[in-house]
Parts: sequence; C-alpha cells; structure tokens
Amino acid sequence: MKRDKVTLLFGGSGFVGSNISKAFTSNSIRHLAIGTKECDLTKKEEVVQLLDPFKNYELDIIFTSSIVRKKEDSKKSQISNVSMVKNLAELVKDLEINSFIFFSSIDVYHHDMNEFSETSQTKNNSPYAISKMESEKILHDALRDKLTILRMPGVYGPNDKFNSVIGHLINIMNNKQKVEITNKGMQTRDYLFVDDISRAVLSLRKGPCSGIFNLSTGNSIKLIEIIDIIASNLKVTPKLEEVNSDTTQKFINISNKKFLNTFSEFNFTPIESGIRKYIDTLI
Repeated sequence: MKRDKVTLLFGGSGFVGSNISKAFTSNSIRHLAIGTKECDLTKKEEVVQLLDPFKNYELDIIFTSSIVRKKEDSKKSQISNVSMVKNLAELVKDLEINSFIFFSSIDVYHHDMNEFSETSQTKNNSPYAISKMESEKILHDALRDKLTILRMPGVYGPNDKFNSVIGHLINIMNNKQKVEITNKGMQTRDYLFVDDISRAVLSLRKGPCSGIFNLSTGNSIKLIEIIDIIASNLKVTPKLEEVNSDTTQKFINISNKKFLNTFSEFNFTPIESGIRKYIDTLI
C-alpha cells in the first residue's frame, strides 16, 4: 500500500523556517510548519504526541529549530538544543523517513582555518557550536544515508527584524547611527540570503543527497565593503567608529564547491543583490 507523503518543518515559525514554508506553499508542497506553540521539542511526550498521527506517512523532515547563538549561547541553551534533536532522533526509527535535512552552522569549524570545507577540522568553539556538533552525530547515528546536514554562515533578508548582521547594519545606518568596527573592517565574511536557503531545500527535495554540505555564496567580502554597499543603497555616508575587540577570527572563507558540484545549476545570491533586495523592502 502506497503511503501518503508529507513534509514536517520543525522551526516553521522562525525566520528561516517561515521563509521555507512560504516557498513550499508557493510550490504546492504539502507540509506542516511546526513551531514552539505546536510542540515543545525539549519535552519528549509532546514530540511523541505530535508524531503519532504520521506513522503511516512517508516523511521528509526539515529541522531548523534551535536557540540561536545571538539569543543565548550558554550551557543551558546547549542542553536544550541537543535535547530537541535527541528526542526526535529516538522516535524516527518508528517512522518512514524519506529524507531529513538538518540545519547546522559553520561555527563548528576550527576558527584558525584559512578556508572551511566539509572536511575541515571541527572544534568546540562555544556551547552553540557544541550543540550543533553533538546534534549532527546523534542524527547521523539514527539516520545514516537519509540525513543531509547544511552548515551555514549568518543568514539575512527581509523580515529578519534587523537581527542579522546585515540587517543590523542596515538599520543603524538608515537611522544615521555610528557603525562600530574592529580591525578597520578588514575581516572577511560570507553571509547567506534567506531565499537561497528555500531554493536549496527545494533542490534537495527533488534530488535528496545525504552528507554534509556548506551552504554559502563561496565569496567572502570585507566587512568595510559590506558597509559601503549598504551605504550606497541607502544613499548615506556611514559614520564609522573603531572599537577595541578581543575577536581572533578575522577572516571567514567558506567553500561551497561540494554543493555546487552536486547541484550545478544552482546560483547563490551575490551579497550586492541581497542587500539591494533587503533595502527595497524598506522603501
């Protein structure tokens, strides 16, 4: 007997998850967006209750749920993030899983690397990074070749409520406030436009591919250049203020070759275009 198919989108009420949900709706993909109101993933009994009606379905699962580093980066948040994944992983053995996409972070990589590739050394850089590393292992042990792990940098785009680095810079510059910089803004960064995530997930649904993938533009850019792009689009002159910082991570370069080799027709949004699209929504 052929099973009905449905996609369960955990974290569906968050910035990234809600964007994926909109893309699914636009493409007539049957899915259930699950936020904290629908299920507290740290409570196993609630996860059991949620999943029980889906035992006779073929499931694609997308997991974006997380206490993000900016909100809280502590031992407590680490435990909560891992428990959410552990509770779900313990129950998937009783389900028909077609694919499982887990959203991880480039924070797991050793910060001293010149370039982050999927085979780069990982390191316990923070409680948040530890939670992602532990979650990756838990899910790999439970799902093996049905698991896709996406390691991503910071994400930005419309409706991020100015919580992203790009959004924060746009907001303070639009309000003619000072922009605090370190290292004269020479550190390189690679930020991901939120629509690219939705398109990547759609590509993975059409052609599921297990393993670890960096999801990034692959083009690092100096922070001062990002500031200049924002200033140009806002038509303002940025007010820069050099501040002291103990940061040691001056450069971030992320390889996306593995993803592009797998999905050769995929194009990432250049940061110039992403910033312009973001600012256009504010006008």
